[in-house]
Amino acid sequence: GDADDVVPIDDSREIFALANEPKKIIEIPGANHVFSEAGLEPMSEAVINWIGETIRES
Repeated sequence: GDADDVVPIDDSREIFALANEPKKIIEIPGANHVFSEAGLEPMSEAVINWIGETIRES
């Protein structure tokens, strides 16, 4: 999330820019490193969607 105090969002963006395809970054406003409170549901949905997409591709 963009409120991560362990891995700042700018560091995440840099790592993403250097990563090979396929890749996707999801920035969850207000979410911290452990996705507590408001970040938990959007993070969970993103993970579930990624798993579904990955399984379909295999």
